[in-house]
Amino acid sequence: MGNGTSIGKVRGLGSAHEGAHHWWHQRLTAGANLILTLWFVLSIALLPAYDFETARHWIAQTQVAVPLIL
Repeated sequence: MGNGTSIGKVRGLGSAHEGAHHWWHQRLTAGANLILTLWFVLSIALLPAYDFETARHWIAQTQVAVPLIL
């Protein structure tokens, strides 16, 4: 009992045994998103001005461009 129907076995339907793998990837993605979001909010808050030129110079820096791409 609990093994599914015969047609489900033939079609290959049922547990793919990928749940833990998917769960782990979701946790890593959530952690990375949290870190990148905190970095972005703090970086924007610490800018000396909020005009176009300041933003353009800020984004042109390599250590800023890479996290923004991520």
